[in-house]
Amino acid sequence: MIAVCLDVLILGDGNFSFSMAYKKRFPNDRVFATSFDSQSNLSQKYKEFNSLLPKLKAAGCVVMFEVDATNIEETLKSSFKKSEDESKTTMEAQEKKGWLFDLIIFNFPHLGVEDQVMHRFLLSHFLDSARERLLPTKPEAAIRLSLTLDQARNWELKKQVERTGLKILNSEDFREEDW
Repeated sequence: MIAVCLDVLILGDGNFSFSMAYKKRFPNDRVFATSFDSQSNLSQKYKEFNSLLPKLKAAGCVVMFEVDATNIEETLKSSFKKSEDESKTTMEAQEKKGWLFDLIIFNFPHLGVEDQVMHRFLLSHFLDSARERLLPTKPEAAIRLSLTLDQARNWELKKQVERTGLKILNSEDFREEDW
């Protein structure tokens, strides 16, 4: 059996624990784990971050900071230019591909305020940006978005998806025990 190797972009992964769990579950995939925060902010916010970072890199993950899910291409390029670690070769290969991915994952996005209008804008701009980063040659390329409780309804997910020309293929519960 041939192992499938996907290029996977994980956006906004806070302390990077999901990226680590994903890499353990799918070790053949090339994982680009990102955070909106800077590395120094993450060190202050999450006590486990400093111990997870070397494990991610040892597992072959590319770790990038200050990546904005609403402006993926530009902020990936900016993060790449700032990077000085051993994953530079993998990032260079991805840059040559145009920063295109088989799978883009964004779990539980939140702006830190309870404002439905702002979150609608977040979803809308994220979906636009993510759609542009999917491999056009792979019809199975996908975006996986995890939301909680009534966020999909309150943030008008279906409307945002339709506006971008994307389709919702399925909806399922996020099961933390799977990760």
